[in-house]
Amino acid sequence: MPADSIADGPHVHLIPYPAWVRTEPRNADIEALRGYAISITIIAHLGTLVPEWGDWTGYFWLGGGVDLFFCLSGFLITRSLLASLQTSPAFGWYATTFWVRRIFRLFPAAVFWSTVVFFLSLAMGDLPALGLTSSLIDTWTASFFNVVNLHIYYCYTYLSDRCSGNALWHYWSLSLEEQFYLFISLNLFFVRRPKSLIILFLAGALTQAWIQRPWGGLLWFIRSDALLFGCVTALSMHHQIDARIRQYMRGHRLVAQALLGFFMTTLIVTARAQISTHYMGLVSLSAGAIVFIVASDSSYLTKARWMEWIARYAGSRSYSLYLVHLPTLALTRDATLSLASTMLERENGRMITLLVAIVAALALAEISYRFLEEPLRLFGRRITQRRSAFSLSLLSRKVPVHSIIAGCFVPTEDEKQQEVVRQERNRSGMTLDHESASSVSDTLALTQPLRQG
Repeated sequence: MPADSIADGPHVHLIPYPAWVRTEPRNADIEALRGYAISITIIAHLGTLVPEWGDWTGYFWLGGGVDLFFCLSGFLITRSLLASLQTSPAFGWYATTFWVRRIFRLFPAAVFWSTVVFFLSLAMGDLPALGLTSSLIDTWTASFFNVVNLHIYYCYTYLSDRCSGNALWHYWSLSLEEQFYLFISLNLFFVRRPKSLIILFLAGALTQAWIQRPWGGLLWFIRSDALLFGCVTALSMHHQIDARIRQYMRGHRLVAQALLGFFMTTLIVTARAQISTHYMGLVSLSAGAIVFIVASDSSYLTKARWMEWIARYAGSRSYSLYLVHLPTLALTRDATLSLASTMLERENGRMITLLVAIVAALALAEISYRFLEEPLRLFGRRITQRRSAFSLSLLSRKVPVHSIIAGCFVPTEDEKQQEVVRQERNRSGMTLDHESASSVSDTLALTQPLRQG
């Protein structure tokens, strides 16, 4: 929405959005891909509910769902950091703004659901699918420090005789992402020639893609090729290196859609050791190609209105669904074995159990999104906005510091009005891109002291 179309009242002095800030709606194709990625990941873990299904769920290596998440995260985070660099010349300001938002965006929901699983295990004891209580305690502790990937590697390598999986092991990917965020944020700020990062990141991604990385090895748990491919896409767009390619794709939509469909297929069908020993690299290359195509926000997947609505809904709940799906599958199996042990021996009983697990996971994801993710994400943003206002207040001495601190907890009238606009857009399928347009809110926050003065 253009800056001049926002009505904040007669006493508001509006600052126009910077030219580099994207203010159009969130990329619906990316939201659709999030839904696609979580669907692949859930299918990959159906063996937790019914181990006999492992024969067909394991025919292809379905880790491509996680790799697609990685690539999307690499692209979105790099794009967000590049925007932040435009207004954050000091590293302390740049780093704290980024990490405050990351912490409130990801950490609360992850800690909440891991703690719920932990206490359920303490209350019910060792369960076959959920995992041993001792194993869950170790993973739960590692998740606080974002080192679950390293914990599993150490456990598998050095404690293999007493190392057992549990329903929190999927947190390894969240740990790897947080570690990578630290790496990419430092590189973007301190490297004087950001364009050179394109070559370095691309070389690093291609090198990893060529290396064989069996499960249990360190390289499997720190794989970042898909993340780097996403970073390369964001950097090339930022420096307009790929402008001609994107212009061609926009003029030849069928070609772009055919390529997108092809790579969404190869993300799965090439993921088999019998096809290539480098199948993990083929999967990350497919994920990189997918994100490169949809990054231009040309609605290749979501041209129809109903498809866009589904994509936005599924994408917004994908993180919470990722958190809860594996514990839900495990608990559903344990409960079924306890209450009706023969139910999982029949195929119709298995399908009923699967339906119950899916409904439960969707319900928990909705609760998580509405009452944890979204409120705390907005709270984290409000903190960074007030931090901007606090800095200006020290210079102008017009705004009491206590009112700024209190504002972290109580929305201003402007924010209430913006929330109404946001809800209207949600109902019409036009959610703002919070990752790329986050700096807009910071810019508007700088006007708060002027409004109150």
